Amino acid sequence: MLLQLTVGVIQASELPAMDMCGTSDPYVKVYVMPDKKKKMETKVHRKTLDPVFNETFVFKVSNRIRYDTKEEFNVDS
Repeated sequence: MLLQLTVGVIQASELPAMDMCGTSDPYVKVYVMPDKKKKMETKVHRKTLDPVFNETFVFKVSNRIRYDTKEEFNVDS
């Protein structure tokens, strides 16, 4: 049986500057372990260190999902 898992990405703040001009182009990759192949990404927010995403992603997951899984968060820029 498949269930729906809804993940909301709201915002980030005070991200490190990755561009030479002192800003970043952050976005978020979202996936459910262990299957990293089914990933979703937020829109890229150009030239900011405090992006507001307000995006929601829905994954179909097995009802055998483990509840002791580790959450990993990474904002790429």
